[in-house]
Amino acid sequence: MTKIEFLKKLEAKLKGLPVNDIKEILSDYEEHFRIGLEKGKKEEEISLELGDIDQIAAQFKVEAGLNVKPESKRSTVAKVFIAIGMIFFNLTLVSGVYFGLLGGLIGLFGGSIGTAVGGAGGLLLIVFSPIVNVFVPVVLNNIPFMIFASIGTACLGTLWFIGNCIIAKYFIKLTVMYVKWNLKVING
Repeated sequence: MTKIEFLKKLEAKLKGLPVNDIKEILSDYEEHFRIGLEKGKKEEEISLELGDIDQIAAQFKVEAGLNVKPESKRSTVAKVFIAIGMIFFNLTLVSGVYFGLLGGLIGLFGGSIGTAVGGAGGLLLIVFSPIVNVFVPVVLNNIPFMIFASIGTACLGTLWFIGNCIIAKYFIKLTVMYVKWNLKVING
């Protein structure tokens, strides 16, 4: 491959990078050709020594932070059969466990919110005790205990909710990782 062919193909493969970066990369490779020609090498030799254009472009794109994925070697028919198998596997084995864990997580959130609201309700009961005292006279006999119990319950519910948020974050991360793994298996 000649110098001009090499540089044109490289430029085409570098699309997606900033224009200034492409110009700089092409300039560097022109310099490689210039030095090689001064040493008496032919353009075809130099282009072979520089390597595969696809790999060169992919390397620059990875360094620039662009998402570069190699093409799959699987046929479309194979992908369809693998996808059907993955759907069957996920529906029969994974979905029960997944939705059970999801239900448990939703239950934990409900419990934490209920606990926090119950503690806050206890504090409201104390604040409005003159009005509510007619309806709930037994509960308000020991007001200092009621204050500490309500604050403690509200704090417990809040901490429990924060813990649930952390668990949910990891649950979502694992879900995304599992979906990506499924796609990786299907695409090869």
